[in-house]
Amino acid sequence: KADVDLGDIVFVRGEVISSRRGELSVLADSWQMASKALRPLPVAHKELNEETRVRQRYVDLIVRPEARTIARQRVAVVRAVRSALERRDFLEVETP
Repeated sequence: KADVDLGDIVFVRGEVISSRRGELSVLADSWQMASKALRPLPVAHKELNEETRVRQRYVDLIVRPEARTIARQRVAVVRAVRSALERRDFLEVETP
């Protein structure tokens, strides 16, 4: 466990169980490092400052559920607008 940092991705083999608090957990038989984080993520209970949120958007999306919700909502709106325009025979053209 000391070798694993927040943000690392691990492969775990074992039995899926329910903890005493009712959370799903894995009773691990074995594990291995799938991918080591190049830069560990900030601790989840610490607030990200505004500069970090803007400059490291991926960290904001990983750490803050509200950021993920907003990103998903934006994707849904853009998809709906594109779909409506496509049904009316508009053509999306990318320009430099």
